[in-house]
Amino acid sequence: MLYIRPEKCGENAELHKQLQESLENFGKLFKLVPSECTKFLFVIQPQLGKGPELEEFLRKIAPYIYKTECKNEWPGEKLLSEDKGTVYYGYLCDDAKIVLAEVGGFQDLGQPRSFEDFALLREDEKWWLSSITHSNAVFLD
Repeated sequence: MLYIRPEKCGENAELHKQLQESLENFGKLFKLVPSECTKFLFVIQPQLGKGPELEEFLRKIAPYIYKTECKNEWPGEKLLSEDKGTVYYGYLCDDAKIVLAEVGGFQDLGQPRSFEDFALLREDEKWWLSSITHSNAVFLD
């Protein structure tokens, strides 16, 4: 079960409720994202393979990606092995939101069908929301 801790929403119980309900639908989530979140990232781990759905997603999202990095650390995750993931950074424009929403929600993440971890980033690339797919965890900064 995916869950956002209520204390991260401060005194705003309604925001917590809305965020919790939006975890299964990126389209709903994007309506709640603060305006300072202008970027996103997702991770693909080469050792987990890519299915046809993920290949199609990468083709569609490519115009909105501004950089990729091979690294062993990203928001919410630090690999202890020598493995590295490919971290894709993109601009969270309306067209990118449409492509991302086609994935579904956090419960739909996971290779080889979809990408692994996902984060919404502020302009300075500090994360606002981050997920760890294998732990079924979503965190707010």
